[in-house]
Amino acid sequence: MKFKSALMTQASGSTGGLVASHNRGGMYFRARSIPVNPGSAQQQTVRSAMTNLVTAWSQTLTTAQRAAWEVYATNVPVVNAVGDTIQLSGINMYCRSNVSRIQVGVNPVNDGPTTFDTGSFTPVLFTADPVTPQYQVTIDNSDAWANEDDAFMLVYGSRPQGVGINYFKGPYRKVDGFSGSAASPPVNAQTCVPSFTFTTGQKIFLQVRVSRADGRLSGIQRISDES
Repeated sequence: MKFKSALMTQASGSTGGLVASHNRGGMYFRARSIPVNPGSAQQQTVRSAMTNLVTAWSQTLTTAQRAAWEVYATNVPVVNAVGDTIQLSGINMYCRSNVSRIQVGVNPVNDGPTTFDTGSFTPVLFTADPVTPQYQVTIDNSDAWANEDDAFMLVYGSRPQGVGINYFKGPYRKVDGFSGSAASPPVNAQTCVPSFTFTTGQKIFLQVRVSRADGRLSGIQRISDES
């Protein structure tokens, strides 16, 4: 459980039977629940990726490579769950940058990035089509990642929600990945097969982020659409 200030104006995590969370209205507490399927295939992929990356950090990466990740982490702060800017360790940044790559079948990057930012991309547009059904995603293929070999955009989707829900924290499931290419960038109009069945009158949330060829992982764009 993380909390900020004596009045607990910001909190994240769980303690006992309570979970601290937040939405557009601010912080709130809810009862802790056990995930319906804590051992799904995607969760197993992430856990395996984390295990392999931690092993690689100590057994595969050279001293120079580990030092480069430490330098990158020192120069690139990130925002935590309660909105504070923090600095990760080198191994934390290495894992943060590479789990997503492993999820889409791309080799991890062992050399620490020498450009000190997380990269950026043009916000995407999103329509949830319940008839097909599919997600229609519009990207900007003039972005740097789209014209770079071994870079990609990763899309995660939520279970369908009620239209009155305006903020969805998770969990999200990986939906698709669009590969960048110097020779043939992806087209602007992309379609994704949903991970969950949805119908008219429901709301879908997406998370979108980009991994650059040098291992930089962008922040998350959160978007939603009513089907």
